[in-house]
Amino acid sequence: MPYLSYQYSLRFLGAHLFLCYSCSAIKMSEILALITHFEHLKIQLEPIKSATNNFADENCIGKGGFGKVYKGELLHHKGQSIVAIKRLDRRFGQGNPEFWNEIIMLYQYKHKNIVSLLGFCDESNEKILVYEYASNGSLDLSLNSDNLTWIQRLKICIGAARGLAYLHNPGKTTQQRAGPSPKIQKKIWPCAR
Repeated sequence: MPYLSYQYSLRFLGAHLFLCYSCSAIKMSEILALITHFEHLKIQLEPIKSATNNFADENCIGKGGFGKVYKGELLHHKGQSIVAIKRLDRRFGQGNPEFWNEIIMLYQYKHKNIVSLLGFCDESNEKILVYEYASNGSLDLSLNSDNLTWIQRLKICIGAARGLAYLHNPGKTTQQRAGPSPKIQKKIWPCAR
């Protein structure tokens, strides 16, 4: 049975994945091909549960349209580090197409002002994305703070603009993601993420 994709359909051409803007179905065979293509990013559920203390509220650092985000230390394909773990909550209407679209889009984006995808978990009816952790939190928490100088604010704005410019590169066929300030993460003061 195909999964309905509300925004993108997947097309394979040689070894490359392309996103095509349309409303069509993603067949189970395409989902299985994606799982194989991104196998090196797969993280088992048990280490994620351990890293978040079984998704304990004290490890929750935010929530959004996808679900809750937790902080934890986890071993992934790039080593062991503090990570942000985004757990899908199906009550928000997200499913397989949105989950895989997020993986595909973030896997393609490699820019210092965009938080990197480190892995995913698609196991036991759980859909989880693992990102590098932005230690300075989200932009909206800091913008109104008196602790930021105008030079720091300017550097954050320039970093955010560079990240958005990269997402809007004419050579890419994807739409903007994570534009509002709660979604812009700051890893290092001069570079908004």
